[in-house]
Amino acid sequence: MRGRVWSGRSALGVGVGITAFLVSIVVATVWLLSLTDGDDGAGIANVLALPLTMLLGLPPLIWGWRARPRADDPLVLAREARRLLDVVATTEARTLATLLGDTGRARPADVGFAQPEAAQVTWRTDGGTVTGSLNTVTDFYDTLELGRLLVLGAAGSGKTVLVLQLLRDLADRARPALESGGRTTVRVPVRLSLPSFIAPTSTVDAGLLRAALDDWMTRQLTVRGTPKAIARALVDNGWVLPILDGLDEMDPDDGDAPRAQQVLAALNDPVGSAPGPVVLTCRAHRYARLARKSGGVLQDATAVTLQPLDAEQVISWLAYRFPDSTQQDGLQKRWRRVATTLRKHPRGRLAACLTTPLRLYLATAVFQSPDTKPARMCEMDADELEKFLFAQLVPALTRHHPRDEHSHYRPDDVGRWLTTLADHLAVMAKRGQSGVDLYPLRLWGTSKSATRTRSHTAVLSGTATFFWVDNSLLDYALTSGLIAIVVGIGVYHGEPWKSAGNIGRVNLRALVVAVLLNVAFVVAYHGLVASYDYFWVLLLWMAVHAFLFFLVTDPQHSIERPSSAIRLPLWTECVSSSFFVFFLYLNSALQSDDGLLWETFSLATLLDAVPLCAIGVVAFLGVDGTAAHFVSALRTKRGDELPRRLGQFLDWAYHAGLLRMSGTATQFRHRELQDHFTTVRTRRTARPRRR
Repeated sequence: MRGRVWSGRSALGVGVGITAFLVSIVVATVWLLSLTDGDDGAGIANVLALPLTMLLGLPPLIWGWRARPRADDPLVLAREARRLLDVVATTEARTLATLLGDTGRARPADVGFAQPEAAQVTWRTDGGTVTGSLNTVTDFYDTLELGRLLVLGAAGSGKTVLVLQLLRDLADRARPALESGGRTTVRVPVRLSLPSFIAPTSTVDAGLLRAALDDWMTRQLTVRGTPKAIARALVDNGWVLPILDGLDEMDPDDGDAPRAQQVLAALNDPVGSAPGPVVLTCRAHRYARLARKSGGVLQDATAVTLQPLDAEQVISWLAYRFPDSTQQDGLQKRWRRVATTLRKHPRGRLAACLTTPLRLYLATAVFQSPDTKPARMCEMDADELEKFLFAQLVPALTRHHPRDEHSHYRPDDVGRWLTTLADHLAVMAKRGQSGVDLYPLRLWGTSKSATRTRSHTAVLSGTATFFWVDNSLLDYALTSGLIAIVVGIGVYHGEPWKSAGNIGRVNLRALVVAVLLNVAFVVAYHGLVASYDYFWVLLLWMAVHAFLFFLVTDPQHSIERPSSAIRLPLWTECVSSSFFVFFLYLNSALQSDDGLLWETFSLATLLDAVPLCAIGVVAFLGVDGTAAHFVSALRTKRGDELPRRLGQFLDWAYHAGLLRMSGTATQFRHRELQDHFTTVRTRRTARPRRR
């Protein structure tokens, strides 16, 4: 039986019940205290008030709790699938526009594909026509019996663009079925970055690997805002079509690709009577090596290999990007020599470069300005042209995309900062983590001053813990010191307890409700302690307080710009931890086993709480793992590795087309571009560290 989830009705019922319980016990206790005298007045008042609070609070509380629908209820799944589809469609539309370096109605080139020759296929296929193109990829997918598609191609051939087009078409087709409000299962296409999947290294059983892959997909859906129980039900009940991007990016290029083999074993494990539908991308040579050396193939799947664009397709797309209806081919005059050369030498060095989507993008980005001369490319040999396009990309983008209204980034600075990002990802890949997904708050972990940052963070967190514990919770310096030492050691040697991709946003309405409930509990504390044991009352308050702490943040399924991956976590952690620490201090300062110490309460009490709460927040962030970024960001000597305003630079790089977003992760727009900025000393030539 699946777990249950909160709905609007159930949350309202529980909220009304809790509010009625707390308000009624406060009102009834105060009223009855005014009617009773003597030392036992408080106890008598609370005993008489308890039935009233139960009468008013329990019915809506029980009704709301029992009204929670099951996570696998088809109506619940359909409602969440509609929301997830909207999120995916919007996010991936932005991603496609970024990859194409275009705005408005971005249209990719109609790249073609074909199934490999029968002699090259050593696995069972899933049917399908022999050839197709980007514009007809959805029709091709419909001809597959099981919906298992393998997209192969050379580096920069447009694999991601093809699956994005397939995702958009499938999303458009799924939307009417979901909006009709029916209970029929509708598959929502979701693109997931495979390098972030980390399976247990010792696991070889296909069933266990499949379970690990399903768990990972569930976590990826929760990052996109789906509650965990519903995400699991969506995966298990076939509401998700996984589009797994980057099988070739999971392992070093010269290794045996153990992680890729694990993924293939998991995907080949039957789901019911047959393997489940999936779309998988991989470089052609990498997949051929997997099939040849380890026998790792995707069974019951149809493979298609992307074909280079022909000269007419390139000219047609250039005319779409640089239109001029008065010129031949509807293409701007400055591109005429390029079009002529492509037609005259359809297999020449210029055609060999521009018929791959990545190089075509590089050319359009470098020669975007009307005062540039694309004809220069016709005079270069193949190697010179390749180096020229990659080398001129950053200067061209810095020229066309200003940093602000009055200034531009310097190309040398941008290149150096991008190298830092690429080297960070290379180091993460060697550590067995994703070498594609970038999380800015983790950049300090691979910097030259990582050890110094850990030391400073540990000292800061330990010191803050000592002062806060000693002044607000305990009066014993020795005990506080021991706690501070343990916290400092844990911060130095530990890792953040939250996943890098989990980003939350403060829910202001939930925060206001949580504050009011805490205040009501503090007011009711006097009567509760008079009737019940101090320990149990304090334990109840701590449980309620911790529960409310986790409710004041909402998970973010995706972010619109890279800087949000810095700003949102820091703001959310500061607000939520301030809420937790302040009321924890206020409770300990105003309460005792004799009841509420109203005589100690004054404005000075609140003013005294401010510095102690600030210290407590620092201690909390140290334990949480977020303080390390503060320490790294506030260092006065950062060197030239990264800009001072990292978020602003990442946003600029995203809007300029150098980076793209995948959920809450930032990625280079293409793996070849990432490799271009990676230095030799950090290239992926070693095996990932076993964990």
